[in-house]
Amino acid sequence: MTLGWKRQPWVLVDQDGQPIDTRLRGDFEKNGVLIEVEFGNVASLYRDLFKFHIAGTSGAAEVGIIVVATAQLAAFFDQGQATWETATGLLPYMRVGLQLPTAIIGLDVNDWSRVQQRYDEMLAVLETNGETGHAFETVLREPTPEVSLE
Repeated sequence: MTLGWKRQPWVLVDQDGQPIDTRLRGDFEKNGVLIEVEFGNVASLYRDLFKFHIAGTSGAAEVGIIVVATAQLAAFFDQGQATWETATGLLPYMRVGLQLPTAIIGLDVNDWSRVQQRYDEMLAVLETNGETGHAFETVLREPTPEVSLE
């Protein structure tokens, strides 16, 4: 169910509000709220902020929301992930160029035991098939310290 959210909306519209195909699309849009869900690398976060600038300038959106992992959750996936800490650290420096009020939502896990249980189940399947994997404790590492922008 989409609840009225448009998927892959254009982020640039003409003066009549008609979309212009620039190949720049958001993830979701509804009633002027543009959402980007970013579980990619930091470069993807910069592209999202650029899309928000264009959407705000052209009038394609009135508010932007970026959903990213917190540093703790991102550390479970890979290094170089876009994180809530990085995104919120960028916002003060984006005031000049970002033409869209923007909120950043950081997703985190409050009960890692459930994640570990599923991970261990998947590891057992892997090992049953003659493959090797890493113990959960070696995969769940402390987040890489964020670079200070100050």
